[in-house]
Amino acid sequence: MSDQPVTSIAPDRFVSGKTMLFVGTRRYCRFEEHAGIGSLWHAFGALLGSITYTIPGAAFGLYLAPVDPGDEVGFVYAPAVEDSRLSDLPEGLSGIGIAPRAWVVFRHAGHVSDLGATCAAAREWLAVSGRQPADCAMQMIERYRPEFASGSGNGGCDVWIPVAAQVA
Repeated sequence: MSDQPVTSIAPDRFVSGKTMLFVGTRRYCRFEEHAGIGSLWHAFGALLGSITYTIPGAAFGLYLAPVDPGDEVGFVYAPAVEDSRLSDLPEGLSGIGIAPRAWVVFRHAGHVSDLGATCAAAREWLAVSGRQPADCAMQMIERYRPEFASGSGNGGCDVWIPVAAQVA
């Protein structure tokens, strides 16, 4: 996965988010280990039938800050689905709640292996936009729509980045 930005990118939209509840698996990854994320999705797929309160319509890749705030070489990745409640979770799955916040959303239309370039361009846009990233554990969300073809990696996704609310 290339982390070199695409030439330029503009946000698709801004979202004032609601509380979101997710159920997924988690694993610590180093930034250079993106290739291992596919195997996390494969393992998560085998657990999908055991999640009771799934909200249909999308799958999500959650990028969380590492537990150690001094860790600058990695992140926690969680393939997940949105859930209506975080109860009765089967073994191997964990609940992740996200408080309401503002998001800037970028559309990634290409193959999943090129997602890093879209994320890098989004970070560049954020750096010159006057907006500030939100100070929170959730660093980014990949939102995969139903048309995403997990077998081929085609179909694109939306990249959600939390931003600090603008002061009027």
